[in-house]
Amino acid sequence: MMGTAAVGVVVAVIATTQGGASAASAGFSYTGVSPSPCGRALVSQSGDDTKVPLDITNDTAEPIGLAWRDFTGKRSQFRTIAAGDSVETSLTYRKHVWEVTDKAGKCLRLFVINTTATSASIVLN
Repeated sequence: MMGTAAVGVVVAVIATTQGGASAASAGFSYTGVSPSPCGRALVSQSGDDTKVPLDITNDTAEPIGLAWRDFTGKRSQFRTIAAGDSVETSLTYRKHVWEVTDKAGKCLRLFVINTTATSASIVLN
């Protein structure tokens, strides 16, 4: 009698962020915004006059950049946020696009303020 053996391979991928992780490998948590990959040609849209306070927190070990994408999609550098710091801006509206960059200016992620948002927050961790 011939026997058969079952052979299986299990692969597990575990993603963690250590305290010294760079902003380039940072994860995001967010509310009131929709994330989008950097390669998309997103532009801010007008039409809704509802101001939305936006809080950005940088819980990484490196500084990050925050830029607003104008109505043509051009990046307008807003500010640099130091490691461990946070900033609040009330200069945004629903359907506006914000870009988070690493310290070299490379896009990490785009965020669009949701059409129903009354506040928004983005945390890099």
